[in-house]
Amino acid sequence: MVLFPGQWHTYYPYVQTGWNEYYIGFEGAVIDDMVKGGFLSKENQVLEVGLNEELVSLFLSRFGNCGS
Repeated sequence: MVLFPGQWHTYYPYVQTGWNEYYIGFEGAVIDDMVKGGFLSKENQVLEVGLNEELVSLFLSRFGNCGS
């Protein structure tokens, strides 16, 4: 899920499974171009990335020890 600066959301997890929240901030020309090009927008904030081992590995390398 992509949240824009200052934006509130009302998403919540399933009671049975829950979830953890982690935030990564982005700024700069690349992210600005993604917004300008419409890849990221307030109308398209939930991105279906599927189960991508490389993405999971990158995420765990950054957040793997959070909350433990």
